[in-house]
Amino acid sequence: MKNLAIRAATGTVYVALILGAAWAGRNTTFLLFLPFCLLAAFELHRLVRPDGGSLAWSVILAGIAYAALAAIALYGYWRPTHAFMVIAILCVAALAASLRGEVQQVARSMGITLMLLVFIALPFASLTHLASFGHWPLIGFMLVLWANDTGAYLSGKALGRRKLASHISPGKTLEGVIGGALAALTVAWTVGRLDAEYGLRTWLLAGAAIIITATLGDLMESALKRAAGVKDSGRLLPGHGGMLDRTDGLLLAAPVHWAIMVLSGAPS
Repeated sequence: MKNLAIRAATGTVYVALILGAAWAGRNTTFLLFLPFCLLAAFELHRLVRPDGGSLAWSVILAGIAYAALAAIALYGYWRPTHAFMVIAILCVAALAASLRGEVQQVARSMGITLMLLVFIALPFASLTHLASFGHWPLIGFMLVLWANDTGAYLSGKALGRRKLASHISPGKTLEGVIGGALAALTVAWTVGRLDAEYGLRTWLLAGAAIIITATLGDLMESALKRAAGVKDSGRLLPGHGGMLDRTDGLLLAAPVHWAIMVLSGAPS
């Protein structure tokens, strides 16, 4: 009971921060998720490179890539080609740095560079882009994502019997996934009725995409933790673990949701 109360209190603060930033606009959203991105990069490096490696470089790379991608939404003169050039330079620098290490670590260093770009910088930057489309694209996304997470947790606790992927995440059950999906689609339907700009069809499609990608993101992070032999990615958030534990669902979901919003008429 005490752990549930701590989890609820931490979750309330987390939700309030994100909804407040989303309502305030893209600049506030960018500032909020910058430390989130840096912390997630720190935890990912610790999972993939427990031997140490260039931890500071991983955090810096993720932060610069996040800023370069988010700047497309923040500044009219900053184009995707500019972000591509910055990220290309970062990749070349990371590759050159990795070649100085031991041979068996080169492939791992190259892999973590790609993971920092694809699974950390891009998802968090996508949130800034969503905030630039208006209130609902980001707020609705987070509400559907949280509904999926909460519904899966509660239904899994109450009804969970059949394991979804016991070799990766022993606690995740098929009943939990179904419960989360029902909760997420209910919230997506509600948001679709309230959001006149994007409408019900777009939000139901987004809801289905969030269910699939959030579940895959959760399993992906669970696989990383299992390979590293740890229960949580960190201890930053009481009752939730680390930043990756709290945001794993959006790692794949945010870029996909951004793409759906753009295809539905949002400015790219």
